[in-house]
Amino acid sequence: MIDFDLTHYKHRFVRLKLAPKGYTGPVWLNDVCPGLDLYKIEKNPCTANIQIQSISGHKHNVSIGTDQGQTLEISLSSGKIKGLKIKSPYDETFYGLGMDFRAFGKKRGVFYLKNSESPYILQRFLTYSSMPILLSNHSWAIFLLNAHPTIWRLNGASGKVSITWKDGAADIILFWGKHLKEIISNITLICGRPEIPPRWAFGLWHTSYPVEDQEKTLSYLKRFRAHGIPLDVEILDYHWEEKFHNFKWSKKYFPRPKAFIDTLHEIGLKLGLIYTPFINKKDNYSTRLRNHLIVGRNFPEDLSYMTNLSDKALYRIARAHNYFIHPNVSWWFGKGGMIDFTSKVAADFWFNLSRPLLDNGVDFFKNDDGEYLPKAAKSAIGLDSNEHHNTYGFYYSKAIYERLEDYLKHRALVYARCVWIGSQRYPGIFLGDQKATFEGMQRSLNAGLNLSMLGFSYWGADIYGLSGEPNKDVHKRYIQYAIFTPIARYFSSPFAKKRDPWAWGSKNEDNFRIYVQLRYMLLPHLYSYAYIAYTTGIPIVRPVVLEYSNEKESSAISNQFFIGKEVMVAPYINNLDKREIYLPEGQWIDVRDLHIITGSKSIEYSSDQLPVFVKHGAILALSRPSSPIQVNSYTNPVEIYCFLKDEYTYLLYDDDGISLNYKDEGFCLQRIYYKNTNDYIELSIKKQSGSMDINRDYKITLFFINKFSSIESNVRDIIYNYDKANTILELRFKLFSSTPAEIRISKV
Repeated sequence: MIDFDLTHYKHRFVRLKLAPKGYTGPVWLNDVCPGLDLYKIEKNPCTANIQIQSISGHKHNVSIGTDQGQTLEISLSSGKIKGLKIKSPYDETFYGLGMDFRAFGKKRGVFYLKNSESPYILQRFLTYSSMPILLSNHSWAIFLLNAHPTIWRLNGASGKVSITWKDGAADIILFWGKHLKEIISNITLICGRPEIPPRWAFGLWHTSYPVEDQEKTLSYLKRFRAHGIPLDVEILDYHWEEKFHNFKWSKKYFPRPKAFIDTLHEIGLKLGLIYTPFINKKDNYSTRLRNHLIVGRNFPEDLSYMTNLSDKALYRIARAHNYFIHPNVSWWFGKGGMIDFTSKVAADFWFNLSRPLLDNGVDFFKNDDGEYLPKAAKSAIGLDSNEHHNTYGFYYSKAIYERLEDYLKHRALVYARCVWIGSQRYPGIFLGDQKATFEGMQRSLNAGLNLSMLGFSYWGADIYGLSGEPNKDVHKRYIQYAIFTPIARYFSSPFAKKRDPWAWGSKNEDNFRIYVQLRYMLLPHLYSYAYIAYTTGIPIVRPVVLEYSNEKESSAISNQFFIGKEVMVAPYINNLDKREIYLPEGQWIDVRDLHIITGSKSIEYSSDQLPVFVKHGAILALSRPSSPIQVNSYTNPVEIYCFLKDEYTYLLYDDDGISLNYKDEGFCLQRIYYKNTNDYIELSIKKQSGSMDINRDYKITLFFINKFSSIESNVRDIIYNYDKANTILELRFKLFSSTPAEIRISKV
């Protein structure tokens, strides 16, 4: 018996379900969508403009009118081959479907959603993290509540979406709204919003692949300090470990691991370690040699490719206790058991292996892999192996993140390659194995922007990728782009010296340093938008269409993005010093010379510098670039830039950078506001919320002040400097956040 059910929810979304009688949802639903039932409407449905037509017991047609004035025609079928069809009256551009490397702003194509290991050569077809959520530029979205492999056929020009699959129910959530931000906010309302990572996670990361011995590693990392290049995080790739995986340090390369970690911390670096969810019973030598041919040398120089790195004794223990979801899985570095992270006892077993590492000072883990789950796998919670294949990465991150946070008693961080819907709660995500090419840059940006549209705030492109060596132009351009992704990670290898910041001469080293320093200057801005992502679900890095969804020209822009809503970055993803840039409506300030350009048009931009624009009228919070980034404190001093126009409000967020107190009012949120009239400028800084009180030094820079006669304020000891030639006024003062600042600048 097949039943059709329509459930209404607050905030403009409905659930349509065509499934066997008694079906309530997939096994994973409460884990992935913990907020769904909180917004159910039992009476007085939120939307009256819904019509339902039953064609047969196995097929229903539904018509839904949206806020955009369009009517979506939806057909659900639940036969042997299940399907969903959507017809819109508009020319649609689509986003999402997970970590899609092929395109951002999809018009046509066939997409097979099944998580797969997807190195650079396969990213035209596959992805590590597929997700059954599709958004339209006309402000509607579909979430198929089915984790089995599905096939999505898109034809945006005719407004058609067709989805087919074999297993699981025809169960969907349809979202609609006035704009795309509302859609993303509602998706994360039910699936969860990203926690705020430790403040140090916003600095530059580095991965050693592979690291040599601990002294050579430390010597290399100290060069960043010697060259004046900020760096805050070091990740050791696979060779740190004695066996795969027993969580014990390699005695050959790290004979004194505690001393190594202590030295890292002394020079201000946090440490992450990579692992995969396997315990090997057998080594895969042929795969190692294949990777050597494809990727290049990826093994320590004095370690044989025939070295046995399996741990058969630990494998036998885990198998005897049923900790494996499958005992015989082949992966790129061997064959062994794959941990069942839906099982509490198995997840506890795995995490307990890591406790000595954490006790010695390791700060987080990089959760590699997660795409290998074979058929016949059996999870503790009864997931079908086909649907668990796609959700494995979610449970992998969930288990580690929650245990890590509980054990450390402060903010946790995982860095995962394979994720699913809901994984945005467990930051962060890396965009797989790229190559040091311009095409690799664009692919990673496509994937990241698609993730942003699904509410993922913490993704990162490997600067210079995993394989290949950059040429001089790629070296210059890659850092200019990737340093502004939410997580900025630099990848190097002893066998690829041309990735080093100082590898291509002083000019390229200066280029590397300048953009890393600019990243650090943006820390207060990034951190403020981390709070916005935590409270609203709207991501930190935003596609142009997310900020300007009403402009047709923005719908498919894949080589520009916003940091928050004030800063737009338009990287060169080529070896030229010119490109076309679309400026949305309003006015934009070129940060090179503060030149104001009116938008709603494309411009040709020529420079060897990265094109960066600030919205005219905006307020922006910056700080002095410094490394290491401090925790157990707050950002001080802070610099506020006001690009004066009419009026603007900016929310400046801060907390202690590491504790969980921000979840319970342990933060400081300040409202910074100005109003610019013909007679005066009114500037105020007021505490809006939070129990944390901050005593901070402020430097306020106001641009475009032609003349003024006086400054009045309730703040004592204001120091000001006026640059008449450049029409810039600087104010400096100290202020407790509990004391509002009111400043009035009278004009002549």
